Amino acid sequence: MGKTPYIGFGNEQLASAPNLGKTAKCPECGAEVQIENSEPPILQFITHCGKSWLVGVKGKDIRNVKPACSGKL
Repeated sequence: MGKTPYIGFGNEQLASAPNLGKTAKCPECGAEVQIENSEPPILQFITHCGKSWLVGVKGKDIRNVKPACSGKL
């Protein structure tokens, strides 16, 4: 059975991260893509080129923020 990857961000990291806009660039093709919210709206992501990418947490842009922790369970 495969392991599930995880990442975590601290409150201070999120507080200092910039706010997300309404769109984000696809990392594969560079197209501007509408940001979608999870339900409840805690995570923000984009879906394009057949893949999904996490771009935000609680409305903060985490694309250039190093996670406080990460691994696989």
